[in-house]
Amino acid sequence: MQFFKHIINGCKDLPGYGPHPGTAVLLIVILVGGLAGVDKGGWAGFIGGAAFSCIMTMPLYLHGAYSRGKLYEQSKVRLMKEIKDA
Repeated sequence: MQFFKHIINGCKDLPGYGPHPGTAVLLIVILVGGLAGVDKGGWAGFIGGAAFSCIMTMPLYLHGAYSRGKLYEQSKVRLMKEIKDA
């Protein structure tokens, strides 16, 4: 369950870390993939192209979110330990 917690937290705007830097890139890639599919089939092509782009880029985005969430959690635990020890 920690795995999903890290991913969800990593997608959010984290204090001291800011928003996930890949969010805008992910949305642009999905939009461009959808626009590429419009030529082949209108709305169905748009949805298909966007879905294909999402399938190809979402694992990278989620990996970055997991890393951000895990680092944030570790730094929070480390800070709380330093405060407790002081």
